[in-house]
Amino acid sequence: MKRFLKGLFFVIWALVVIFGGLAVANRINERAMHEYIDTFGAVEYENQLKPAFDENGAPYFVTDGEFKVMQITDVHIGGGFLSVTEDKKAINAVAAMITAEKPDLVIVTGDISFPVPWIGTLNNRFAHEMFAHLMENLGVYWTVSFGNHDSEAYNFYTRAQVAEMYESENHKYCLFDRGPEGLYGECNHYIYLKNTEDVITRAFIIVDTNAYTDEDPLGIKWIYDNIHEDQIEWYEETINTLNTHNSNLGAGEVKSLLFYHIPLMEMREAVNEYNTNGETDDLKYHFGKIGEEDPYALIDTKEWTIETLVEMAENVSLDLDANDKWDENDRYGLVYFSDVICAMEIGAGVPFAEIVDGIPEMTLNCEEAINVLDMASDLLYDEELSYSWSAVGKTEEIAWTMFMADQALFYYGELHSAEDMRASESDFGIMPMPLYDEYQESYHHTVNPNVAAVIVIPTTNTEETLTSYALDSLGAASKNTLTPAYYDINLQGIVSRDEESAVTLDLVISTLSYDPGYQYILEAGQLLRTLVDTKSDSFTSSYETKESVMTTKIEKIVEAIQDKYS
Repeated sequence: MKRFLKGLFFVIWALVVIFGGLAVANRINERAMHEYIDTFGAVEYENQLKPAFDENGAPYFVTDGEFKVMQITDVHIGGGFLSVTEDKKAINAVAAMITAEKPDLVIVTGDISFPVPWIGTLNNRFAHEMFAHLMENLGVYWTVSFGNHDSEAYNFYTRAQVAEMYESENHKYCLFDRGPEGLYGECNHYIYLKNTEDVITRAFIIVDTNAYTDEDPLGIKWIYDNIHEDQIEWYEETINTLNTHNSNLGAGEVKSLLFYHIPLMEMREAVNEYNTNGETDDLKYHFGKIGEEDPYALIDTKEWTIETLVEMAENVSLDLDANDKWDENDRYGLVYFSDVICAMEIGAGVPFAEIVDGIPEMTLNCEEAINVLDMASDLLYDEELSYSWSAVGKTEEIAWTMFMADQALFYYGELHSAEDMRASESDFGIMPMPLYDEYQESYHHTVNPNVAAVIVIPTTNTEETLTSYALDSLGAASKNTLTPAYYDINLQGIVSRDEESAVTLDLVISTLSYDPGYQYILEAGQLLRTLVDTKSDSFTSSYETKESVMTTKIEKIVEAIQDKYS
């Protein structure tokens, strides 16, 4: 008996030490995370809209202009000492998006917390307090709808207790409300917009889709709860109240958006129906282009410019691992090799050389070339927007890997690069080189001299006529048989993943030209590549140091051809 009690004592003591150690570790981590969150400052607004509250306590904003809402979901902050790295990434991502977009309102649709056993804590309050701290530091108005992970059955705090925390007066910017007493759920509320004529223009309805059913309280079987009948009735009553307000003013019905976490059962039914029968009169499948900017649409309107490329890159770049160090582990607007600047110059209608009276002359040293480099440098010289695998001494494989892992919006490369990306699980398309501006008459493309194939004939060859016949035959076969087959079967038939890419390929091929200054005077391309790799803006002085070499080289090429065929 004594031995048993002694053993029991040591077991209890060991458990006390273990759980005590976990508690101390999590408290230390909690303090460190709040110190990290304090490094994020308030978002800078030119004129931030501030809410008012109606007689029912519902918040509303007054505006006659645009109103930007950002929806964020599944932040999954663990809050434990074993999740600190991932928590910092999540917090950094949220802060980066909000700081960049400057939304008027942020609505978080659930799963802010993720306090599961393997992250070191079951205290879900840690995560919710961290997130609230971040949002208040950012100074943006916000609210939340709960998800299934926000209050697991084994967590320390119930859904109601988490709701009480968000309703705290300490949260100046939080517009959260638990909703009417007796209504199922803990976050049923709404926020709306008015114009200066008091007409309600939009309502944002936030509903609690709850967590799991009584049949599966721990969520082991993934049997999720959903919206209950009394919540639907509350929603109808809310919309009717808002419509009545507008009706009294002679205005139309209020448009509304519903924000929640767990998808409705009707969505699953629609998916099952689509998988069985495809599209029907009552069921349509929409993907990817509803209210989104379509890059392909910019081609025909000539809005696909260098400036547009830079703007799109600015919207996606992110320090994914939140370590303030930009490398191949982060996300960029563009991954590239430095010769992209050569293609951008030619694409913008700036030739390296032009034919004057049948003789090529270098024309790269011009104001237009400097302007293109200046515009492109906003992207290529910013290490937080673009990643140059040539500048860091990496191989092209790292660029392919990053692009296929969704770590870049755009990848620059020759057409053959598309073949290497066929294994990518993420969808991708093909775009032409951007225009200088919308007034440029046409797109331009060229062949990269560093990968262009040439046939060299030895000077000892005495069968010049026979050799020319053979080369002509090979050239004709290549142009008439091999190239079309490669283009039609491989590029358009296999590599292209959509009709738009096939159309773009036609555009690229039809606007292809050979620039003698780029093809034969390799020093010109090297000059531009060096400027980009070193992030230098000394174009004019760099060109002047190479000008005599380039001029002499092109004169020798012309002289040799004239001597041969004069």
